[in-house]
Amino acid sequence: MHKDYYDYSRFGGMGISFVLVASLYIFLGYKGGEWLDARLGSYPWLTVVGLMAAAVLSLRFLIRMVLEADEWLRESASTRKARKDHKKTDDEDKDGRRSGEEK
Repeated sequence: MHKDYYDYSRFGGMGISFVLVASLYIFLGYKGGEWLDARLGSYPWLTVVGLMAAAVLSLRFLIRMVLEADEWLRESASTRKARKDHKKTDDEDKDGRRSGEEK
């Protein structure tokens, strides 16, 4: 698979997983807060607290994903550079000339 397509699919997958996780957190925060408000009679305060907790957890998840992606990009960039440097040294012969040059 072409390198660019792999990057696009990786970051697209990260976006989809963020949307799914954030939706789940918001749903659970809303329903949990609503349920607690109904039991304790404190409407709408615990619903608001549940939604705020969902927002904080979603942002935490997003920050963690971005940091992991940054680390992955740095590692892949250093790997590409190492391969390029290795290829350069393989192209040179013992006399310091590039392969294909005449002596």
